[in-house]
Amino acid sequence: MTFRASIYSLIAVLSLASQPVLSFEGFLEPLQTVDITAAETGVLSTLSVSEGAEVKAGDVLAVLDSRLIEASLKVAKAKKNSTATILGASAEWEVSKNKLAQFEKLYAAGNARKDELVRADLDEKIVAAKLARAREQKEILELEYQRIQMQIEQRIIRSPINGVAVTVNREAGELVSASHGPFIRIVDISQLKFITNIPQQDARKINRGDEVSIGLDAEGEKLTGKVEYVSQIIDPTSNTVKVSVNLENPGGVRSGNAGRLLLQ
Repeated sequence: MTFRASIYSLIAVLSLASQPVLSFEGFLEPLQTVDITAAETGVLSTLSVSEGAEVKAGDVLAVLDSRLIEASLKVAKAKKNSTATILGASAEWEVSKNKLAQFEKLYAAGNARKDELVRADLDEKIVAAKLARAREQKEILELEYQRIQMQIEQRIIRSPINGVAVTVNREAGELVSASHGPFIRIVDISQLKFITNIPQQDARKINRGDEVSIGLDAEGEKLTGKVEYVSQIIDPTSNTVKVSVNLENPGGVRSGNAGRLLLQ
């Protein structure tokens, strides 16, 4: 590199370093927040989580009283496992088939009347339909059993994500329902997002995927994240654009912290 090229490079670096750092205030929030609502109305027989507890996806948070439904499940199981109706209809069908075959032979030999053959054929069809209905009914009973199983499963409330229970506002023995609204809130703070609004003229300097620094006011440290979202809509009252930055959070920084998006 020539002396003149070295001078130009140094000037470029000094020029970049002398540019003011733009700072935009914002706050941290969890990347994922899930409010848990009971899908069915019922009394909480078990509450397995408390505020501050860590949970994993699939963990049981609460169970609604299912004693009445479980009794219905036992009845449905007994009905679906019963074979008496099908066995009886199958036996009748075998008899009617044999009877029809005999009348066909007799009629062919001239030893039975036409109306007797027609009657035997009709009887066989009636019994065959009875057997078909019995088989259909067994399928319906199987579906009913599965429906009740699913209803019981819906009364087992599980966490859909890994995270921390930050709100639990019911106790065992209390009534919950969809109309009562959420009673558990789970947040995942292994990743955070920083939300800020920046002036329209500065929004041109930032794009989705850019790596940026976030300075945390209370923590006195910087985190590095990637821009996830730059709104295409300008807020007419403030002439600003919403920007969201995703951050890994291995250090467990608290959600809600105030911070600043730093742009060179």
